[in-house]
Amino acid sequence: AKLNNQRIVRYENVFKQVEEQFRHNVTLAKEVREAFDNNRIVPYFQPIYNTELKQISHYESLARMATAQGRIHCPDYFMAVLKRSRMDGLLTRTMFSRCIEQFRKTNVRWSINITAQDILDPSLSEFLEQQLRRYPKPHNIIFEFHETEAIAYFSQVKAFISLLKNKGAQVMINEFGAGYSNL
Repeated sequence: AKLNNQRIVRYENVFKQVEEQFRHNVTLAKEVREAFDNNRIVPYFQPIYNTELKQISHYESLARMATAQGRIHCPDYFMAVLKRSRMDGLLTRTMFSRCIEQFRKTNVRWSINITAQDILDPSLSEFLEQQLRRYPKPHNIIFEFHETEAIAYFSQVKAFISLLKNKGAQVMINEFGAGYSNL
């Protein structure tokens, strides 16, 4: 009732909506899991243009989910369910692996987004460290994360950044100044 600015609400309608949302989330979670299992989580690469140099500086990797029918979904479609289902670490591993495959034999600079949850996952840190050790040009990899997420876990973020930089990778902060700007 409060959400719809109503004084009275019929409970059976609310429960029906909750049940429909639950069913939708379960169906979507299965669809996302199936996409992972069938290699249908794919990176799309957006060029990041340097206006001073008048050239592309690097490519940002963006996750997309392809359905069995070939339809492509942006993260808005699956990200909330992915996080609730605790598959966000799997997304980062999958995207990183796909990007490595794409760029291993090139001199192209590319970036990948990292979340606070990724930073707090010790197994993901270990995975990234191993992959960076094997990657021929880790200085071409840029890890991007949001400043507002980083500040809440400052000591973990600092250790994570050190790990990445020690392996030769670069770190960028997205939306710097939009949050706390003292990072």
